[in-house]
Amino acid sequence: MALLVVAVLRAIVPLLVVTALSAVVVLGVAVLVLVPRRTVAGA
Repeated sequence: MALLVVAVLRAIVPLLVVTALSAVVVLGVAVLVLVPRRTVAGA
């Protein structure tokens, strides 16, 4: 039973890490794109 849990965790954790990293990248790009536009619009 413990081995099954470990196997499942080993399969899921990388997916969660990749999903989290991709989300961070998307947010970072969105910030880089939106912030300059807001600054230009504000000025």
